[in-house]
Amino acid sequence: MTTTTANSPQLKIMDLPPAIMALWAKSGDPHGHPLLLYMLDVAAVTESLLGREPRGTLAWAAVNFGIELVHAGRWLGALVGLHDFGKASPGFQVKWP
Repeated sequence: MTTTTANSPQLKIMDLPPAIMALWAKSGDPHGHPLLLYMLDVAAVTESLLGREPRGTLAWAAVNFGIELVHAGRWLGALVGLHDFGKASPGFQVKWP
């Protein structure tokens, strides 16, 4: 997975420190699903779904969250992506080998 923008270097998931990839979010597969990748997946799906919503949905969110309409989808994606941040805690991480 590579992410690029016009002014940023490429970010390769395989270049992340092993400690970051060791945090898991889902245990359904034999190796677990890394927390960081899970949160990025959730954020991306949220933005994609919001892109299919009527513009009024984002307008409502922008007003109620106090953010600019143009940034509402990205902000909501980030917030929803962070919903499982607590899984990084030691108490959760010890639940799966």
